[in-house]
Amino acid sequence: MNYFYQKLTNVSSESANLKDLKNLIRNNELDIEIGETFPLESYGSLTDEIKVKGSKELLEIFTEVDNEKMDLVESLKDMTFNGFIEPNYNISLKFHTIDNLEARGVYKFTTDFLNDVFSLEGFYGFSTKKQTIDILSTALETLFERFPDLKRQYRFLRYNDEWVLRGVTSLSYKNYDNHLVLYLSLLALHNYSENTGNIFTVATDGSLSDSDISIFFEEETPFHIEGVGDVYFRVFVSNGEIRQKRFTFEVSYRIDDGTSSLAAMPELEDPLIKVTHSLKVDSVKNKLDNIFDLDQHKQNMLKYITELKNIKKLSPDAIHYLFNKISRSQLKFTEDTKRKAKMLRENDSIVNNTLTLIEFLNRVNEITTDINEKVHLQRIYDDVIRKITKV
Repeated sequence: MNYFYQKLTNVSSESANLKDLKNLIRNNELDIEIGETFPLESYGSLTDEIKVKGSKELLEIFTEVDNEKMDLVESLKDMTFNGFIEPNYNISLKFHTIDNLEARGVYKFTTDFLNDVFSLEGFYGFSTKKQTIDILSTALETLFERFPDLKRQYRFLRYNDEWVLRGVTSLSYKNYDNHLVLYLSLLALHNYSENTGNIFTVATDGSLSDSDISIFFEEETPFHIEGVGDVYFRVFVSNGEIRQKRFTFEVSYRIDDGTSSLAAMPELEDPLIKVTHSLKVDSVKNKLDNIFDLDQHKQNMLKYITELKNIKKLSPDAIHYLFNKISRSQLKFTEDTKRKAKMLRENDSIVNNTLTLIEFLNRVNEITTDINEKVHLQRIYDDVIRKITKV
């Protein structure tokens, strides 16, 4: 279920001002340190427009999603296990410090909670299959009593006027949550644009959810390659607030041949920028300066993208390689997506290869709408392009 999932389609081109980023700095230790280390005044006048078109609406969409969530640090002694709710056996917990709020788990909260706090995910799976939930429930009641001081941070979401439980995280690391990621990302892109003259725009194939950011920022001015088309370079910003995912900048590109468009992303050994949730703020400052390595990555990508002018269609070997990469990706694609890929592979236009390279890969893109799967497809496309151009 995607309770608070916002695709960034039809984003207006209006830019926010630097002063609008003030709302992203909150009254806690990490936020204050970020605000002091990256003061808005050092990036220009507060009334200056951020050099990212679409940033105004991006911030509005983020605020809309962010207003529907809440974090709470709580110990088991201030909670009650309320049982499992059928038919999916999602756990229900009562939180005494917030008016005895009762909330049920959604997404993967139940298994994450049981595994993170008690290492009971396997027994939960066994219990749901063997109808022994009553035994697990009795065990949990005892564990809550035996370990009252176990403390975690809980993420709540408001859904249909009801608070539900989204995730559970440890308190042992700093949280570069989405509001800080947006603050740092927009400042880094603005700084790059100020120094290079390359203006970014918020692309329409990204998304914001209650806990994850997956946004493509695309340079407004393309490189034109005769026989290939216009190449738009991009920065892909991602972050996850649940389960300690990293905050990263990755390089990407989109090719538009005038008829079709294709996005691809190289899988580099190291992202352009990588910030783990335990990284000190001073180190983050050094990491963000790596955005200026983008120009070298562009030159490297142009070398093999240019060679596509000699390749109009994928060979049977390249088609076989592409679909094998999809079918053998154990954790990246769902079985339904793999099934759709298999059906597409047997389609006449694929078998007879009547499509151009860009058209072909665009057809493959239709097998999923999930942003994470699409990102992995983009990595496979770049791998295929490198393979066929042999650069």
